[in-house]
Amino acid sequence: MSNYSKHNIELLQYLDRHLIYPILDFAQTNEFFPQLEMLQAKFDLLQGTNMPGHCAELYKQIHQTDVAPTAFADKQGVIERQLAELETQSQKVLEVLENPEVASALRQDKAQNLVFLQDSHGITIDQINVLYKLGQFDYNRGNYAGAIDHLYHFRVLSTDQKLVIGATWGKLASEILTANWDDAESELTKLKEQVDADSDDALAQLKNRAWLLHWALFPLLKSSTNKAIELQELFFMPAYLNAMQTSAPHLLRYLTVAVLSTCFGKTNAAIPNRRLKDLVRVLEVETSYTDPITDFARAILVKYDFVKAATMYNDIHLAISADYFLHSLADEIMQSLRLAVAEAYLRLHRTAEIRNMAAIIDTTKEDLVQLVTRDLEHLNVDVDIEDGTIEVMREQSTTLQDLVNKTKALAQRSAHTQSQISRTVR
Repeated sequence: MSNYSKHNIELLQYLDRHLIYPILDFAQTNEFFPQLEMLQAKFDLLQGTNMPGHCAELYKQIHQTDVAPTAFADKQGVIERQLAELETQSQKVLEVLENPEVASALRQDKAQNLVFLQDSHGITIDQINVLYKLGQFDYNRGNYAGAIDHLYHFRVLSTDQKLVIGATWGKLASEILTANWDDAESELTKLKEQVDADSDDALAQLKNRAWLLHWALFPLLKSSTNKAIELQELFFMPAYLNAMQTSAPHLLRYLTVAVLSTCFGKTNAAIPNRRLKDLVRVLEVETSYTDPITDFARAILVKYDFVKAATMYNDIHLAISADYFLHSLADEIMQSLRLAVAEAYLRLHRTAEIRNMAAIIDTTKEDLVQLVTRDLEHLNVDVDIEDGTIEVMREQSTTLQDLVNKTKALAQRSAHTQSQISRTVR
């Protein structure tokens, strides 16, 4: 099984079938698998939805025919009748809610609102629950905008906490599938609050947190706005870090990228980022999980093996290019990783030959000099082109430097202990 297959299968088991579809679409577009296999995978995925029209089109592509079985049209007819029935059942409550006078009369107290709606307009809990069913039905047939609207109105009124949580999951997925990233992030915050408050079943809560982390990748990584800090804040929360380590260590790839992209270079020099230490602790614990990106981070942050790191760029680029959540950020991520290596190397060695260091970060000598003078000026480096050297002129007090100093101290104590043992043995 390829690294692409393994990583994505681990991801997909935590996603709803509607959220899986764009990932399959990405795999098909990039021809990671044979086209016929991808068409069949899409068809199998959508069989469990109310989207028979789409299934019929996939069927025709798979079987290279212009005619699909009548079963698809029959199912479409059933769906349209069910939809009409739900719309009829929800018509009264929606008309009441769209009345400006009613909207202004509603309060924060949901129980009080239910009494008001019952007494003044004859609206029952069962009628309100129809909004949930309609929102769910809309979602299942791919009408995500309709699902957003109906689940929103349901959630405003309902006191059934289980259904409210379900509505939030559905609304989050719908916001994701319509690329409303700001609203999706807002729903993510609401869902986190609901999951954290629902502590009756610890195992179910752990599973829900693992699912939430996966769904969070959409608004935090697909948005045009850099959300690396927000991703770190969520993933490093003790309860969510535990969920990741217990159920989904493959998510460490995304946490590692987020940390490495915000801890190095002059742009981030003034930002006190404790997350580097946190990441190192996690990398030291999660040694059984292998991934080109996390292995690279261990090489430069834990083992200080820059020679090994220099051999990993191609594998990293392949992994990122095949990752649905990271592929559009490939160039930016690779630049961040090279910057991380350059800064970590200079903090550890203080001086470096330009030729050797260029090889380590997989770039030309000219590009290395430009990177150092442009992005690492906060280190107060002196670049001597004639001698071919780079030197850090003064000590920096940073998280990374603290880690480097501790590593050096441990190495010195280890050498001293070995020397003492050798003398004792003699």
